[in-house]
Amino acid sequence: MTEFLNDSNKEAFEQFVSTHPKGNFMQSLKWGRVKTEWINDAVIVYDNEKNIKGAMNLLIRKVPALPFTIMYTPRGPVCDITDEETVCELIQGAKQLAKKYKSLALKMDTDVIDPSDARLELSEWAEKNRMPDNIINDSTIKASETFIATLKKLGFTCNSTKKAKKFDAIQPRHVFRQDIKGKDEAALMAMFDADARNRIRRKNGVVTEIGTKDDLKAFSALMNTTGERDGFVVRDLSYFEKMYDVFAPENLRLYMAYYNPDNEELIKAAKEEKRDYPEEEIKNNKGQAIAGVIAIYYGNKVWYLYGASGNKFRNKYPSEKLQWEMMKWAIEKNCDVYDFRGIEAKDREAEKNGIIPNGVYRFKKQFRGTYTTFIGEWELPFNKFLNFMFNFAEKNFRELRRKLFVLKTKLSKRK
Repeated sequence: MTEFLNDSNKEAFEQFVSTHPKGNFMQSLKWGRVKTEWINDAVIVYDNEKNIKGAMNLLIRKVPALPFTIMYTPRGPVCDITDEETVCELIQGAKQLAKKYKSLALKMDTDVIDPSDARLELSEWAEKNRMPDNIINDSTIKASETFIATLKKLGFTCNSTKKAKKFDAIQPRHVFRQDIKGKDEAALMAMFDADARNRIRRKNGVVTEIGTKDDLKAFSALMNTTGERDGFVVRDLSYFEKMYDVFAPENLRLYMAYYNPDNEELIKAAKEEKRDYPEEEIKNNKGQAIAGVIAIYYGNKVWYLYGASGNKFRNKYPSEKLQWEMMKWAIEKNCDVYDFRGIEAKDREAEKNGIIPNGVYRFKKQFRGTYTTFIGEWELPFNKFLNFMFNFAEKNFRELRRKLFVLKTKLSKRK
């Protein structure tokens, strides 16, 4: 039996998604409350005993200047991906909603690993005597192959390329994920590069704290600095505030890092006098915000969603310390996976050629997570011509927006 979202089934929907292994915060109805510019609907499929066996949260966006919409299920559906019957029932439900909303296509970028890339990873691991983990193994690969076969049978096609840039799709196709199932802090720390461990443990005057909504102003300012430095478009403060209102404190944490150069004298004096690190004194005079991160906890995972840092004091490694705080939260919540989010395929190729690129890839690589490629964005068109035109326009608009942001940043630096 199939149902669509209504007041009587919302709680059951959320309970199912939040406890399912394939659950994702973007499949939560809370995500629809963040994405208020989209219409939010959902499909629910039941078994013969009226238990939910599949769910799919849908965001529906109006196509500019046309009486049509695009239907998108971020990281959905949530179900046993090897259960062809359930997957088909969910898609049939989405098709019914597509008629209601006059949708040109259904797009999805499911939390499912790319089987061909995963097999390459396994073969490389075997050469290094590394064992499969809970993210990439024969079972997860076979499940992915079954799911892809079902999508093709239903008429879906893949829009993603293996070497897509981070901004070429709605969600990143390539990420680092840390298998933390059953691990304590010591076991997790032991997985990191020695440099990462040292940077986290170093008592150098950096103070890390769980932030409040008021701290989002400082975080947003750091985010603007990061966007200008690295050339990407940044969300405004109101977006972070909305996300905080919806997800915090249960599912979202803002972590902030502070530093005060004046505390160097305290640290130096403590060393000379062979006293303990003056932790309380430093906390009481913590100084300015130099970095911040936003983490989302949902189901069996924690995601490193946003990270920001200033241009000063980066040599104090606040970002490494903040990563560790988020990972500790994931362990505290008994999660199976910690997700570092997006990286670029070209950086992985460079590493295979003996060069680990500086920047985001090198930073995330030091924690020794599993390089994970998802199956990418798949779509089921209902109006092939108009959908093709929409995809063409959207891709070019996204790239133009990014280039304009970079140009604006360069011009502002010249002033």
